[in-house]
Amino acid sequence: MFKNKTKILGLFILLLGLLIGFQNCEWKIGPDENRGGSEGTSTGDPSKALRFIAYDEVEDEDGRLVDVNNLKMCFKEMRFFGVDDTPDVVVYPGELAISPQGSLFKGFNIPLGHYNRVVFKLDGLNCQSGISLSFSNSGGTYQTTNQLYLEFEGDVNLTGEKKAVWFYLDDLVVVMDDINNDAQIKTLLEEIISFYE
Repeated sequence: MFKNKTKILGLFILLLGLLIGFQNCEWKIGPDENRGGSEGTSTGDPSKALRFIAYDEVEDEDGRLVDVNNLKMCFKEMRFFGVDDTPDVVVYPGELAISPQGSLFKGFNIPLGHYNRVVFKLDGLNCQSGISLSFSNSGGTYQTTNQLYLEFEGDVNLTGEKKAVWFYLDDLVVVMDDINNDAQIKTLLEEIISFYE
């Protein structure tokens, strides 16, 4: 009878150890909104980065340098649209402050594959500020709490060697430079299709 109690105790300790081990495992089921997680894949590369190309030397159609700064975006999601056999994937950047000199944000779990479009879904409800997008130009500071969809087109084949997705904001900041009231932001910016690679 003593041997049976020892066996039961040993099994209990073994099961307890397994249970603790499983609790410490990181299960990636659905998005991890705090760390730029992705949804719908287990083959992502967490070393991928989002690079926003500098826009401090962008000129308008008259050859004048645009004067846009303090740009912030609050992401509900950033959706990559896959082509061929690549499924769509969603990442959750949160709130990003994008410098005129360019910005790099690391640690995004974006699967290797072929993508031809990215849509930024901005929504202030997902950030403490409550603001979807804000920026300053020579006329003042402007912001919106409206939900915005900003579209980027390109042809990107993410491989192990390509460490970042590059977003060009040139056309967007040219429009931002001419905005003079908050009500213009959604209508004017959603008309723009920008480039990424």
